[in-house]
Amino acid sequence: MKKEAQLFKSLADETRLKMLWLLLGRE
Repeated sequence: MKKEAQLFKSLADETRLKMLWLLLGRE
């Protein structure tokens, strides 16, 4: 369970970073 949680968190962080990058790229 812990490994899955860490993987999910890392994926969520990556998605968050991509969204931030896209938002910054729009400006």
